[in-house]
Amino acid sequence: MALNVARFFLLVLLSLFAGTLFGTLVGYNPASLSALAFVEQQQNAIRSFIPILPIMGGLCVVLTVGLAFRLRSDRRVCYLHIVAAILMVAAALVTRFGAQPINEIVMTLSAEAPAANWLQLRDDWRHWHIVRSVAGISALAVTVIAILASKGAPADTA
Repeated sequence: MALNVARFFLLVLLSLFAGTLFGTLVGYNPASLSALAFVEQQQNAIRSFIPILPIMGGLCVVLTVGLAFRLRSDRRVCYLHIVAAILMVAAALVTRFGAQPINEIVMTLSAEAPAANWLQLRDDWRHWHIVRSVAGISALAVTVIAILASKGAPADTA
């Protein structure tokens, strides 16, 4: 039972997390925005996502590593969970060292008078968001494969 509860919460949290990445990727391409719209939208997104996404991502990593450990007797499933955890950590590192430094600059900009290099900031942010989206969505795909692959595993006795 506890194993299925962990799987359930992981799938829900990781789906919400990857869905946020995907929705931002396809629904928010800042290339067509004016400087005013870009700065306002980016600042709003940063304020909205910062309180919750790091917590969700961290919980996903913990649950995934826990499942890998719990299912270590099934090497294939264990390794799939490890790959998913690595992809989640990669997305977090891209966020921390790629997108967050840009976000910190954007939060200091005035929408009415953005920095002269706002186009470069916009394009760099978009690049890093694509990279982390691929990592995050891939983590979800690998997690689903791991959970489906372990469906025939012995019942949870813990």
